[in-house]
Amino acid sequence: MIVSGCRVGEGARLRLANERIHGLDAVRAFALLIGVAMHAVGPWLANVPNATFRETPSATAAAIWFFPHIFRMPVFFLVAGYFGRLLAERYETRRFIKDRAKRIALPLVIGFFAITALMGLAFALGCLASGMSFAEVTALLHAQSEQIATAGDAKEGVGHVTLGHLWFLYYLLLFYGVALIARAAARAVDRDGKALSGIDRMLRFLMHTGLAVVVFALPIAAWYAFMWPEWAHWQGLPTPQSLIPSVPAVLVFGLSFTAGWFLHRQPHLLMQLRNRWVAYSLGAIVFAVACYLIAGPTPQWSPYLHGWKLHVYAVTYLLATWCASFAIIGVALRFLSGASPVRRYVADSSYWLYLLHPVPIVFFMLLMRPLDWHWSVKFSITLTASVLLLLLTYHAFVRFTFIGATLNGRRHQRRGREPSTPVAQSSESSQDPAAPRRSPGGTSDVDTVYQTSDTP
Repeated sequence: MIVSGCRVGEGARLRLANERIHGLDAVRAFALLIGVAMHAVGPWLANVPNATFRETPSATAAAIWFFPHIFRMPVFFLVAGYFGRLLAERYETRRFIKDRAKRIALPLVIGFFAITALMGLAFALGCLASGMSFAEVTALLHAQSEQIATAGDAKEGVGHVTLGHLWFLYYLLLFYGVALIARAAARAVDRDGKALSGIDRMLRFLMHTGLAVVVFALPIAAWYAFMWPEWAHWQGLPTPQSLIPSVPAVLVFGLSFTAGWFLHRQPHLLMQLRNRWVAYSLGAIVFAVACYLIAGPTPQWSPYLHGWKLHVYAVTYLLATWCASFAIIGVALRFLSGASPVRRYVADSSYWLYLLHPVPIVFFMLLMRPLDWHWSVKFSITLTASVLLLLLTYHAFVRFTFIGATLNGRRHQRRGREPSTPVAQSSESSQDPAAPRRSPGGTSDVDTVYQTSDTP
């Protein structure tokens, strides 16, 4: 359904707010899976501090990392905010907390310990398979442990914990907690809803005029340029590792989450992006290329820009972030809005793939390290083999088990156990086993809607 810029009736708003949006499944899966490629290219990035092993740096590999990092996590948190409010509106607070604890907190805690152990095992096996002796592997692991311990000496208490690639789950929990508190406070103070209506009108104006990207980008750019002296400019957006919340991360990702939350109050505004994806795409390309030209092709992991370059870089980087976020959502809503069993499967599996991807990537990187092949060949093999292995483990051990029920909200049934269904079915058919079930009133089953569109 194409929604124009005209006013949308209350009934249509409610229907949009409760319908499952297949395009957002694709956005969320894309944000997670592109992260796998970014992490697989790590060994070919120059000047990475505390790297366990290095390959010959490649400017192309650096570009593969640089450009997706501009938008990947902001668009993820924007989608998470949208579906966070969907769930909060349909569930009571206790059920909301229980659901988030099961599908975010539990994978965070278990994954932190399990993935750390599996990565150590993958590291050892990869080294042994590449020709290193057991003594050499033991010495290398010992040296790495000492390096990690030395890096953490300056930290105390909870700050010593390193979240790794699971940091986004921790920040999701923080944002959900703040959202619930703010929601309760707003209901207590703004009983007539006038304040929230004012925010709705402001957001509607910004989205209609296209000024949202400017208004959202400039405050964060100013903070980064003037209030964050430790900003690693080439890295762009932060990837916080500590349990102590990072102010720059809270600002940029919290704003994305908040924007998604309030867009769910007026979902037709989100749908309008499908008609503006070209303009936002052009803006994203122009601003991202400008950032790259200012930053340079060689990665730098500490501050190095000054004066006008720093100020222009900060503004163009955040403008690229928001233009790219809106463009990706617009493309997905425009071209991927229909139900697709293949995209559904990829969307369901993406959470598992992202959680576990460091394990096979470490193994295949170390396995091929002695080979004198071009970086693109080793990167392609590492990425392809890792994804295929993770898809096999997902299908064999996750999709039809309690693990899949925990991660995706429901346990799928194997084909042999499913009841027979007619061949000719609609886009909401049982060919898509998690398609929303229609109630007599025409609304979707929100459990199914949410579990497929916001994992995590």
